[in-house]
Amino acid sequence: MNTESILSPQKNILSLKVVKYTLTFGVIIMDIGRKLPDSLLELLDWVYLKAKQSNPDLTEELFWEIVVEKFLDSFKKEVSPLQKNKVVLHNRLKEALRLRGKTQTHIANEIGINRAYVSQIINGRYEPSITLALLFSQSLGVSIEELFFLEPAPEE
Repeated sequence: MNTESILSPQKNILSLKVVKYTLTFGVIIMDIGRKLPDSLLELLDWVYLKAKQSNPDLTEELFWEIVVEKFLDSFKKEVSPLQKNKVVLHNRLKEALRLRGKTQTHIANEIGINRAYVSQIINGRYEPSITLALLFSQSLGVSIEELFFLEPAPEE
């Protein structure tokens, strides 16, 4: 793919460099059909010039490699494999309902389930389906991760 024809090279040289170095790392960070905002380009130019003052041997290529690598580092985290029998699903539905001023009956009617089932999910007797978790999330205006979380199961 010819990125030069997609991006405006006169106005957005830094976008082209980001794409070039991003593709070097094998990951596409940005939609190459869009340009970086001018304010971000100005900021990155300023950061590069300041870094160059501190380290005159710094090349633009090395600068971009570092920037992209640091950006990608934020997506690298240790992930330990989990097994269903070693974790317990907990929720913050009770707190979220209270903060939103909703009752179990209200949310049950909103998402189309019965109130007793909402109570059983809140108390951890049942785990909601992905569909129900998404409906709870949307109805309460919070992310699924804020409502539901895993903790290690107690040792037997």
